[in-house]
Formats: sequence, structure tokens, C-alpha cells
Amino acid sequence: MENSEVLIKKARLAQESEQYEDMFLFLKEYLGLKPELGSDERNQFSNAAKHVLGSQRAAWRFLKGIIKSSAERGDDTSIAEDYLATLAGRITDRCQEVIVLLEPYFVSEASTYEEFEAQTIYRRMQADSYSYQAEVATGNMSVELAQKADAVYNNALAISEKLEATHPIRLEFALNRSIFLYQIKNNPEDAYNFISTVFNNALEDFTGIKEEFHKKSAFLMTEIRSVLELWSANSAQDSE
Repeated sequence: MENSEVLIKKARLAQESEQYEDMFLFLKEYLGLKPELGSDERNQFSNAAKHVLGSQRAAWRFLKGIIKSSAERGDDTSIAEDYLATLAGRITDRCQEVIVLLEPYFVSEASTYEEFEAQTIYRRMQADSYSYQAEVATGNMSVELAQKADAVYNNALAISEKLEATHPIRLEFALNRSIFLYQIKNNPEDAYNFISTVFNNALEDFTGIKEEFHKKSAFLMTEIRSVLELWSANSAQDSE
């Protein structure tokens, strides 16, 4: 096993070359050493998981769309469905890895600003992992995973609110929770109301934002605005 310094350097190189699967594997090995995690290492792991799972989930959704279209035409979808199950298995395995790797870093009660930041990230990643598994699971398993995600998101909500309304960690957590409410819990009204409140609170405080937050928070605010506009348009169509 390579030492922690080498693994972090390799992870950075993988990130710079956009090899996110390699980045995740280097950081998986690094976290296996159970080091103390600073903000850079936390952000690296979050970024690696986001990209790897984002790519896998996009592939699963694309194939699911193909299967739906094929089924509507009366075509045989058995081979595609087998491969869809393979993709779902990969997502599940990766999500479970994330949850296990994060386990040593949870604390029962956060009490410092750094702990508020760290625990919001860790619990958001844990909740995301349950949410992503729920998306690709079926039946009772999907319901159980969604319940686990909901519980972790709700637990993390109070912690995230210890951070500034404009803090990018709080904004990213809120965005992901709202998407979970909308897509997995199928509760668009709660999702819209929640993220709308987050957006308006951040907007009120944006003139006093810390310089180190500005770039990422501005990006996230743009993302949230786009989501709100999309959901508002969807709601208008549904009411017609």
C-alpha cells in the first residue's frame, strides 16, 4: 500500500486529467488508512464520488429511456434490462463503498464550525448514496433506501443551518436534498418550497459573502435558480 502523500498526489493528478474513476480509487485507498481529513481531502473525495456516480447514473438513466422506448414499440428489451441491472449494481456497489469509507468520520454531535462543515459534507454524501441506490432499486428495497436517505438528510439539515446561508457546503446540501425530495420522494411542492427558501435566504445575505465562498456559491446559486425555473415550468404545465 502506498503512503498517504503519494495517494493524495496521484488523486490530484487524476483530477487534473479528469480521470475520476482513478481519482476515486486513489482516495478510497487513502481513506482506508483512516487519516485525519482536512477540507482539501474532504472536497477531493466529494468531487471524485460526484463525478463517478454522476457518470454511472447518467448511463443508467439513458439506458432506462431506451428500454422504455423499445417497450413502447413492442421490441424485446431483455438484453437491455440485464445490462441495466449491471449498471444498477455498479451504482449500488460504489454508493456502499462511499458509506463505509465515511463511517469513521461521523461524530454524534458537531460543536465547532469546522465540524459543522465536515459533518454536513459527510452526511450529504451518505444521504446522496442512499438516494442514488433508491433510484436504481425496485420495490421494498427502493422504499427502504429512500427512507434511509430521508432520515440522513433531515439529520444533516440542522447541522447545515449552523453555516452561513451563502456557504457553498450548505447550498450544495440543500440542492441535493431538494432534488431527492422532487425525484425520489415524488414531492415537488416540498422540494420547491425548501430550495426556494434556501435561495432567497442566500440572496439576502449575498452582499456580505466571504471572498473564499464567492465563486462556488455563485455557481450553486445559478444552479438553484435553474432548478427553480424548471420546476416552476413543470408545475405550470401540470396545472394546465
